[in-house]
Amino acid sequence: MEWVVSQTCSKWRYVALSTPWLWSKIRLSVHSRTVRKKGLTNLLREYLERSRALPISCKADFDLDTAWQPDIPYHIASEALHLLIENSMRWKAMSISFNGHAPLYRLLVSIRNRIPILESLIIDIPNSAYSRDVAEMFDVAPRLVNVECKGTKLRVDWIENDASVEDGEEDDVGAEVADDDSEDEDEDEDEDEDEDDDEDEAGDIFSPQLLVPWGQLCELSCTIRYPDSFHSIAPDLVNLETLHLTVRRECDIDRVHDSISRYKLPNLRCLTLAAQPLAIVDIFNHLDDIVPLRELKFDSYETIKYTHEDGRKILACLASLVVRTQRVDNKAGIRRLTAPMSFFWQCYEEPEWKHLYRCLDTVEELWFDNWEYQWKDALGMQCLWTDRKAPLFPNLRKMHFLFSSFGLCDSDEYSHILTLAQDRLPCYKEDFLNGDWQLPESLEQVSFQYYTDEMVPFMDEYFQLYGLSGLKEDGLDMCGELVGSHWKSTYEDDRWEVVRKRRNDEMMGLYYF
Repeated sequence: MEWVVSQTCSKWRYVALSTPWLWSKIRLSVHSRTVRKKGLTNLLREYLERSRALPISCKADFDLDTAWQPDIPYHIASEALHLLIENSMRWKAMSISFNGHAPLYRLLVSIRNRIPILESLIIDIPNSAYSRDVAEMFDVAPRLVNVECKGTKLRVDWIENDASVEDGEEDDVGAEVADDDSEDEDEDEDEDEDEDDDEDEAGDIFSPQLLVPWGQLCELSCTIRYPDSFHSIAPDLVNLETLHLTVRRECDIDRVHDSISRYKLPNLRCLTLAAQPLAIVDIFNHLDDIVPLRELKFDSYETIKYTHEDGRKILACLASLVVRTQRVDNKAGIRRLTAPMSFFWQCYEEPEWKHLYRCLDTVEELWFDNWEYQWKDALGMQCLWTDRKAPLFPNLRKMHFLFSSFGLCDSDEYSHILTLAQDRLPCYKEDFLNGDWQLPESLEQVSFQYYTDEMVPFMDEYFQLYGLSGLKEDGLDMCGELVGSHWKSTYEDDRWEVVRKRRNDEMMGLYYF
């Protein structure tokens, strides 16, 4: 936008050049058309000069090798990065990616003790960039509160080294282990697991790839290999309010049953876990309580498929954690939950599950992500959903169905949404007979949407045929309306990861140059 304004006419150019904040949000990609035209360093220098002494927010992509343009010279990128480093005293928010290019990443070592106003850091750490001085470059950042560590092959925060390794040898060992990790995807999965076991037996010394002032952080998003890595720093996270934790490996069953030293996260309000079942169990077992926690999400990705038995293990540990929590504060509890339907699959066959589900009685808002893959498991949930003596989610008021793929849904998918919603409408409550039974709260809101488009192809006859129009007539807020033959959702997802992305975009500017 700033370039359009500055090149429209002389008056607009004067206004643009006289407005430093307009140039204080920088989105820098080494492959962008403007960069190729004006030169990477020259363009960056113009932004830095025109923003004067204002704090800057920068999204920098130093991906030197892409499939469509693999010939960006290293010296051009390093020259621009040096210029950015020279202005590190002005960094307020920094999102920086190197696509595994370790030599560029190591240049950042000179910013140590020179980032006094940095508040937000999003960084992609190359696996082979490990060394002690590189790991410590962000450890003195007095205002840093938000950290996100990214990388698909990344062992983000911790590498275990042999306790016998001397200080002078640690860097080489760390780099070697990281290099081995970068080849994981090319090797047989069984061999990977054997190598991982060998590394875990190497010793008890954790050597972080990234050290930050943990006690200051309010938000942390990172990927680790095993829960042990998180346990080592969790006691320091006294101000953490939001945690998104991805655990790449399944936990050994022996780890789960080892003696446990519990810790508190006294300000944690939002927790997202993307991990294998035993890893989640291990994390829950280590938490002393979750008094402030209000939002919990189990974020499954393509390599994680939760089964009925997985749900049993996780819910059992969550129930124990809630019991420990309510001993401290009997009004504490989770209010917002995102969980796979498999957590409730076939639960009607095992009456003892009803006791486990009591840990979810406080839930008021429920999300089902990837509904098209879960609706067949809805029968198990529905049996507890309509249980008259102890209905599942008795305080539920809002329910959201999110579809990951684009296209018309199977009719059964909509019919199950209809059934689940109807069972919690006021007319359903009239069916309860007098007696000592717990009446669930009436459902107030239902939404359904696709990740890929706000306009869902939703033929009018579907809306009428499967009774969804009747839900709206009964007073249920459907968070949308039919526009022609499409359903337009008006629901605005306010879960943390969605809000975080929107906030980061606004902070960095909504445009590239």
